[in-house]
Amino acid sequence: MLKVVVAALSVVSLLSACQSEQKKEAKAQSEKSGTNIALAKAGLSEKDVTDAYVYLMSRYFVIRQERLDVAEKNLGYNKIKYIPTGQTSAPNPNLDSTNVEAWIAVDEKTCQILNIPKIKGRYYTAQVMDEWAGIIANINERTLPQHPNGKFAFCLKEGPPTAKDMVRINLPSNKAKLVARIEGQDAEAVRLQKLFKLTRNTETDVEPAQKIPMFANENLLQVEAFEYPIVETVLRSAPDSMKAAQDLQAKVRAVAQYASQSDVNKKQIDTLIEEKSVPQFRRFVADIGVKNNGWSSTAPYKDGFGEDYWFRTATTFGTIWWNEAKEVVYFKAEKDRDDRVMNGTNTYLVHFDKGALPKDVSGGFWSLTILGVPDSKVVTNAYKRYQLNSKSNLTYGRDGSLTLVVGDQPRINIPRTNWIPGPREKLFSMNLKIYAPKESVLNGTWTAPSIVQIEGLDIQKTSQR
Repeated sequence: MLKVVVAALSVVSLLSACQSEQKKEAKAQSEKSGTNIALAKAGLSEKDVTDAYVYLMSRYFVIRQERLDVAEKNLGYNKIKYIPTGQTSAPNPNLDSTNVEAWIAVDEKTCQILNIPKIKGRYYTAQVMDEWAGIIANINERTLPQHPNGKFAFCLKEGPPTAKDMVRINLPSNKAKLVARIEGQDAEAVRLQKLFKLTRNTETDVEPAQKIPMFANENLLQVEAFEYPIVETVLRSAPDSMKAAQDLQAKVRAVAQYASQSDVNKKQIDTLIEEKSVPQFRRFVADIGVKNNGWSSTAPYKDGFGEDYWFRTATTFGTIWWNEAKEVVYFKAEKDRDDRVMNGTNTYLVHFDKGALPKDVSGGFWSLTILGVPDSKVVTNAYKRYQLNSKSNLTYGRDGSLTLVVGDQPRINIPRTNWIPGPREKLFSMNLKIYAPKESVLNGTWTAPSIVQIEGLDIQKTSQR
């Protein structure tokens, strides 16, 4: 009899638990329905909120970077920063080029003059971006064959006249970001880096970067991005060249207006961003670009962002100061050909056939870098080797092919020259860059080959034999 009672009580308890879960689910569905109805009355949908959020965050990312940059000691605006080579602490470190950076500020009465040295026999570009990270110009021998070096005047369109020996570059607003990249990190690259000079006009009236809540990529802004008066300040801080900017900014203002009407509305938007918008955005970042052989590629974006504001925001989130595909195509992979996440304890092989080597499809140079996931930072190793590139002393197969290997230990039959130590027991990504890519890369007929996980220590069949 006691067993029957216990069993009955168990059934009642189970039914009660199920009913409780059903009530919770029903409540959640009711709240969701209520949110959707409330949003609909304001002329909005969940998609509108997410699109507005993703669009707006692009400007927040740039402002955040501007504030961090100009706060550095002895910097500020219209001062060149010569980036030291070999730095590995920052996310997405530049290990294949020697870089120059500056925030350029102008007004109606002044211009700023940049002098670019003559560079022969190696890739370089001086990339100029607007305040939404859109590309204004790339200065190099490919884009300006008649004037690839010398003096360049950055001015507003209505700014003062410039000398005949200068190339004038009109900026869409009072500020622009300059990033110059020179192939390699050898002594000659550093010498050329120091020859980039910015003649500073101290009479320029510089408006400081907008004050925003500072945040990390791990903890993105949510509803606070839409709070008044900061949201209006951010939108008005710089013009956006995208054709859809006016409509998207109207969505941003509509979401901000809705959130400001009550604490309930504000909470609804915050929850929606946390549970829907941010996860959608992070998934987009993880699969950015076009997928082929397990790699994501930016090849389709040869003329910049176009009207793809999701892509723009993803690049400002991950690799700020991204460049258009005509200058460099980025390939990124976090999984092998069997769709398994890559772990540095295992060994992975990438094989390039003769005639399809990275050097064959690059008019500049190439590099393959190993970065940790999800922080995109270098994972240190005893060899201090995190990348292979055009200048590496690589060993090619007898048939002219190239096999590169990533793993925590070197492998038999693969020369150490072709090996990058993997981060033991850590997830990682492979990041291949093709600078000045040839048409086969841009049109997708060439792509990075599949990544193969190798079992065991002895790789029996490779092109090196």
